[in-house]
Amino acid sequence: MNYGLETENLRTLSHKLNASAKNLQNFILGRRRGGHYDGRASRRLPNDFLTSVVDLIGAAKNLLAWLDRSPFASVTEYSLLKNNIVQLCLELTTIVQQDCTVYETENKILHVVSVRQKMVSKYFLYVIFSVSLTVMCMYPTRVNKVYS
Repeated sequence: MNYGLETENLRTLSHKLNASAKNLQNFILGRRRGGHYDGRASRRLPNDFLTSVVDLIGAAKNLLAWLDRSPFASVTEYSLLKNNIVQLCLELTTIVQQDCTVYETENKILHVVSVRQKMVSKYFLYVIFSVSLTVMCMYPTRVNKVYS
């Protein structure tokens, strides 16, 4: 559960979430540009598509794990960010389980990812530039001298 928390930071995890969202969008749009697209006829989601959704949810989970620790767990703005990320994951899992054509599912995914990605980016920028300064001032740091 805590794998990578020591080596990751908020910026890298948010970039991974953003990259996963862009990869999913690009995957869908790339499939549609291809000559073998059968999204309107098929109801079975391709494995690559499901893998991209799982990757996005995994990136969101990693960011949520990072935000669930001190000092972030007690700041309201981080709670709003976490709620939007959780909502994104819930919407994605609900959409892929619905009985729709692949085309309809892809449209829903594109819409949700686009809307949620904008919301998460907005909260993330707000949190980084305003709340993080407050949190850093509340929690003093200590520099240890390391001898080799």
